[in-house]
Order: sequence, then structure tokens, then C-alpha cells
Amino acid sequence: MAAALARRAVCQRKLYLEPLKILNFSNSRNFSRLTHPLLQQLQSTTTNPWSSIDKATQEATGAIRKLVETRTRDESPEAVWKRMSATAHEELQKNPPNHSYIGRSVRVVDGNVQDAFSRLKRLLNRNAVRLTWRADERHERKGEKRRRLRSIRWRRIFAHHVRALRILKASNLLIASSNRFAKVCSSLQKYELAEHSSALFVMLYV
Repeated sequence: MAAALARRAVCQRKLYLEPLKILNFSNSRNFSRLTHPLLQQLQSTTTNPWSSIDKATQEATGAIRKLVETRTRDESPEAVWKRMSATAHEELQKNPPNHSYIGRSVRVVDGNVQDAFSRLKRLLNRNAVRLTWRADERHERKGEKRRRLRSIRWRRIFAHHVRALRILKASNLLIASSNRFAKVCSSLQKYELAEHSSALFVMLYV
């Protein structure tokens, strides 16, 4: 009975003390590898979750640095300028600058007008262009409408007067040119050079 209890105590002591024998201090400068089999298995199965990300980041950074170095070393300034111009042109084609019709206009691709109309319809519905236009038209005040119509009327009157002045100026120029032509013809008849009257009229008219 006593022998059995002694063996049991030894086994328990061995079981408790064996996991503590992890490090081997054979080398005085640094620690050696883990000696326990369970810890070796744990070390082989457990990995750092950031190791793959760090590795990918290092590889991408190295590739970019190598690409930049090769381009700056091999390409001439003209080639670099041409490549950058092509890149800027592609960016402008993909993202054109804003204009007055932004948000309510589309580009026709390969002559497909039907597809352009469908894309324009979806764009107008998404941006509520028709609803905004109807709302603005419905909520126009009387004073604003009166001023708008007055401005349109005065613009039409001004354009009519400008056209009339242009016509009057052209007619006066034609009258003055005809008078000068008559004087030149009378003088040419004295010198018997009436055959050049048409050419001189063109020169004077211009």
C-alpha cells in the first residue's frame, strides 16, 4: 500500500513538473528551441495573423520600387512625358471635367443612340431633373415671371434693332460704293480704261 502511494506521488510530481521543462539553457547566450512535444506542435500550428499581410506589403513595395527605378533609369524625358500624357488622356476620357450639362447628359458610345437614351432616362430619374424643373416652374412667383418675360421681350427688341442697324449699314455702304463706282467710271471713260471698271469696283467695294 505504501509502495503504491509512493509511485502515485512520483507520477503526479512528474506530470506537474514536465510541462515546466520548456527551455533548455545549454547555450549561455540565448535560449534554444522548445523541447516539449506539445509546445513544438503548438508552435508549428500557430502562426502570426499579420505575417501574410506584412509579406504581401513588402513584396508590393519592392515591386513598385523596382518598377519606378527601371522606368526612371531606362526611359527618356520624352518617353516619360508621352506616357504621362497618355495616362492623363485616359483619365480625362473616363472622368471628363464638369460642364453646364453635368448630371443631365450622357455620351453616345459606338453610335448606339437607343442605349444613350435609356442611360439618360435613368440618369434623369436618379437626379430628379424633371421633378426639379416642374417644381421650379410651378413655384415661380408672379413678379419673377413678369421680370422674366420683360427681359425676354427687351432681348428680342434689342436683337431686332441690331439686325436693322446691320442692314442699314450694309445698304449705306452699297450706296457709297455705287457712287464711288460712278465717279471712277466717269474718270475711266476719259482715259479709255472702262474694261477695268469691274475690277476697280470690286477693290473699292472691299
